Amino acid sequence: MSLILCGCDCGNILEDIDKRGRKRKYLHYHTKKNILEDVWEKINIGGEDDCWEWVGNIRKDGYADFTVGGKKILVHRAAYQTRIKEIPKDICVLHTCDNRKCCNPKHLFLGTQCDNIKDMIKKERNAKGNQYPNTKLNKEKVFKIKKLYSTNKYSQKELAKQFNVDASEISRVINNKIWGWLHA
Repeated sequence: MSLILCGCDCGNILEDIDKRGRKRKYLHYHTKKNILEDVWEKINIGGEDDCWEWVGNIRKDGYADFTVGGKKILVHRAAYQTRIKEIPKDICVLHTCDNRKCCNPKHLFLGTQCDNIKDMIKKERNAKGNQYPNTKLNKEKVFKIKKLYSTNKYSQKELAKQFNVDASEISRVINNKIWGWLHA
């Protein structure tokens, strides 16, 4: 069996060959920690309460990531992990500042996906109405749909045809499942 050991003389195995001849790679904790520490080289550290922004590549969604051992890691998660503590499985790292490039540990906190969604809604960062890229409706059309339907002269199916949407879309508008924040 061929073994490759860690270069720091800790004795940990980094790579070996399994019984079927496949190469296996290992990433033990202190190596991972050292690699994650590299993230700080591309963070513009400012004042204690300022956003410390990543100056490397940014994804289309506004978050920054980098690759460790072939796996993409979000920069703000690496910043939290290297300065505060390990992140439990299935836990998100949220921003108090809502700046996706920010890595200041004072601006980061742990939460569940549900906490993240609640935070997004509370801060009104969720897309509404025609902020969705494929929506066929807008405020004016929604007001008109609600007004026409309230006259009891139009069925949902008729309104759907008139506004070029599915009848289920009209139903969701009328029942405030979508566009519910608009009141006629």
